[in-house]
Amino acid sequence: MAFPWNHVIGITGGIGSGKSAVLEILARHGFFCLSADRLTHELLAPGGLAVDQICSLFGSEVLNQEGGIDRRLLGTLVFRNQDRKKALEEVLHPLVLSQSETAFTTALANGEDLLAYESPLIFEARLDQRGFRQIALVICSLETRIDRVMARSGLPREAILLRIQNQMPDEEKVKKADIVINNDGNLEDLEHEVLQKLLRVPPE
Repeated sequence: MAFPWNHVIGITGGIGSGKSAVLEILARHGFFCLSADRLTHELLAPGGLAVDQICSLFGSEVLNQEGGIDRRLLGTLVFRNQDRKKALEEVLHPLVLSQSETAFTTALANGEDLLAYESPLIFEARLDQRGFRQIALVICSLETRIDRVMARSGLPREAILLRIQNQMPDEEKVKKADIVINNDGNLEDLEHEVLQKLLRVPPE
């Protein structure tokens, strides 16, 4: 039986948009939350389910000293090559989806009724066709996104721009989303946006 995604609110947005911050706000308000990015990190960590498959695709040079995948090196390999990017996605997407559905199924069985799922690729991977309860898109200006990613990752501007260019433009995502959350302000502004637009809490 297919997992009922109509129980889940989807959170998506481009790199640096702040979708993880939205997920953290939902967690504070009682949601059971899953992040596709965090699940991917686990799959790529030492002993992760995707490590051997990725080594088969890209060679053992993508391993770090601990035996996991060097995600920065892997990124440089795939973001300039669409065939490699597609091959990586064909490994990771089914694993992430399977683990997500297993975790959500357990959460529902345990009585959780507020579920949220954060992924940068809900539209790109056509997950929106699975029937989410709602899909919220987090957006902000290009320069804000670049500044945030540079601050947390140390990646150069050119590398960040390349990643952004490899994602679906916000203009296209806006047409597909049920709710658009603006994150050009501070965390307090973002919480107000989430409360009013996603949780339908009226302003005081």
